Amino acid sequence: MKNKRLLRLAVQLVCFTVFVLLLVRTKFPPPGRVPAGLFFQADFYLALMTFLSTGHPAPNWYLALTMGFAVFVFGNFFCFWICPFGSGVDLLNLIFFRRRWPLRWKLPRWCRSGRYILLGLMVSLSAGIFFRLSIPFVAWLFDPFGLMVRGLTLKNWPFLVLLVVISGSIILPRSWCFYLCPLGTCYTLLAKARGKILSKKGRGDGADQPS
Repeated sequence: MKNKRLLRLAVQLVCFTVFVLLLVRTKFPPPGRVPAGLFFQADFYLALMTFLSTGHPAPNWYLALTMGFAVFVFGNFFCFWICPFGSGVDLLNLIFFRRRWPLRWKLPRWCRSGRYILLGLMVSLSAGIFFRLSIPFVAWLFDPFGLMVRGLTLKNWPFLVLLVVISGSIILPRSWCFYLCPLGTCYTLLAKARGKILSKKGRGDGADQPS
């Protein structure tokens, strides 16, 4: 178990470092709201919202679809091994010895419904754009990669928002990931869908066996 935890921290450190290096190499100011990069190309949430709002696959659709398929098959490894936001929070928790803090705050489990509400709202708004409603594309505002990029490259309120989110995720461990993040929610739903399919298959196999 300890070796697995050390391996996960090593992978997280590599992923976070790669994200920062890609960010540093990005031309500033970025040509759009967020710069195109490897992590954005693998962003299943943004790819899905883009498809819902335009009716056409996004340029990053195939890489994002591959990541979504991998999560469906192997479970939600992305949030705990690859995501640079989650990796950054976990590394900060390690640096600040979060495990030794006396704080043991924990929100009720039903609070996690908030992430499904947020994702549902983003899906509805993105679909509304497709049907010619006068709605701005706001899905990018809640993307964890975009949140990091705006906070790390811009001043004033984007940095403050990132600071608040990160601080909250340290005080209440991974609060953003568990209670709000729409990208993580997409991957959680994919992993749950696989679990339900396997569960139904198991019940079906059992029904064919003699009693």
